[in-house]
Amino acid sequence: MNDKAIEKLRSADAARANSLKTMSFTSKIPLIRRSALNNPLFIEQQKENARAEFVQNYIDTVLKDFTSKLFTKTVPYGIFKDTKITSYQDLQAGIAQKVLGIYEFEIAPYFSDLLSNNKYDYFIDIGAAEGLYAMVFDRAINASGHPASIYAFEQDYCTRALLRKRIEDNNATNVKILDEFSVATLNKIDLEKRGFILSDCEGFEAEIFTDANLSKFVKCDLIIETHDNFAPNATQKVIDVLSKTHNVTRVDQQALSDGLDLITDDWFNSLPKEARLTMLEGGRHPETRWVVATIKG
Repeated sequence: MNDKAIEKLRSADAARANSLKTMSFTSKIPLIRRSALNNPLFIEQQKENARAEFVQNYIDTVLKDFTSKLFTKTVPYGIFKDTKITSYQDLQAGIAQKVLGIYEFEIAPYFSDLLSNNKYDYFIDIGAAEGLYAMVFDRAINASGHPASIYAFEQDYCTRALLRKRIEDNNATNVKILDEFSVATLNKIDLEKRGFILSDCEGFEAEIFTDANLSKFVKCDLIIETHDNFAPNATQKVIDVLSKTHNVTRVDQQALSDGLDLITDDWFNSLPKEARLTMLEGGRHPETRWVVATIKG
């Protein structure tokens, strides 16, 4: 992916941002608002408004005590340690889990092991969301001294805005923001070098990690979140494909109570267990699974 193509995407985002700002203003005028109902930009803004309202309500109710006692500028623990957070609104879901550093704690040991024992030439983050894992990759590059690029794909425009803000807040200069991922995109990245692929794409993983595409991944380590609820039997399909060229481990979601002992904050740990679990619960998908695939040999 060359710089000109990336800049073109950024310019397109800037144009859409201006349109959204205009739509936000005109939506206050009843007549124009009615005519805008079928405008994709208007619909996109309405979705973002609904998300922001939901998150704010969650912050004001379930996390009321949490936010008054424990607003932190950086994550204190785990693989997200030292990631800067300037607003809880930027975190979308799983807010307390992310702030305390135990979000998706089940796969944290695999990230730590892979990033500490390998030097990668590129990282592909499919479904980068608000960019927490992109920050993990950026710090790994800086710590290793080995130059690499991070290709962060996020198809949702409003979420890409949060991703861009995370990059700016953390001065993550190795991250390139891209929109919707397709297998054809891989043809623009030099896959002959050693790479790391992280995927969280709500069922599309069953279309990406197939026999037809397997040759593209032979020099990559992969962590793939699977979504059997969106793509039936996706977990097993991905395992069957990647086990031909990789060592494969299936990782199942654990109970949040299993992550309580990982939390280091004294105030949070002083609360009753039920209160702590209530604060942690928001935004956790049921029966989440991951496939961890590492290069054989």
